[in-house]
Amino acid sequence: MAMSKTVQVLRWLAVLPGALLCALIVNFPIHWVVMLIQHFGSISIDAETPIAAINPEMLELLGYAFFNPFIIIISGAYIAPRFKFQTGIALAVLWGIIFGVSNTTSISQGQYSGWGWLRFVITCMLCVAGVCLGFFQVQRKGEKENQMRKFFGSIFKVFGGIAFFIFGLWGLIIELAIVNQAAGFWGVVIGIFILPVTFVAAPWYAIVEWGNWFPLLIVYGGGIVSAIFFGIGSLIAGD
Repeated sequence: MAMSKTVQVLRWLAVLPGALLCALIVNFPIHWVVMLIQHFGSISIDAETPIAAINPEMLELLGYAFFNPFIIIISGAYIAPRFKFQTGIALAVLWGIIFGVSNTTSISQGQYSGWGWLRFVITCMLCVAGVCLGFFQVQRKGEKENQMRKFFGSIFKVFGGIAFFIFGLWGLIIELAIVNQAAGFWGVVIGIFILPVTFVAAPWYAIVEWGNWFPLLIVYGGGIVSAIFFGIGSLIAGD
């Protein structure tokens, strides 16, 4: 049965507040899941290394970064009486503006430094992943499902490639710095010629010798992030 004009107008008016309300509701289980992770993961492997060592505020932030745009897009498109995909695009643009303004303000105030930049990069990637999955879900039942699958699958693969390039270059610079500090100039020369061995060994050397986990996070963590993006892209595209 066709909707009356009054119902259509009311649904259009409810798109934005309804989408924001749905995102707010989803934030509660994200918060409690993080709390459960911190509670049940607090058993220590030794006296100094708890399993749940990650800051819960960071975990929540990463969860919000992915799920908020995803929920806003799919819920807003569901509420909209027509033009659902276009509604999703409009909501994604609005989310991007808010996210961009917020982070531009943080950057201008010097709030990012060291690990903060890594968190910023991961947050941006998760936001893009949430937006893409939101679009995919909205378009899923449309006539161009296969084309959209390949399109959004390609987007994830592109971001996987970008992540691989960024973390790979970052990791290379860090590892050559480790080799230089440990073995000097000629160590760097040898390290370049045996680059795969350098990539594998240097992060572990930094942990054993200096107790620095950051190179391991960049090299191995960056590879895992890249693989996840490629994997999600392949699943969406049906490769």
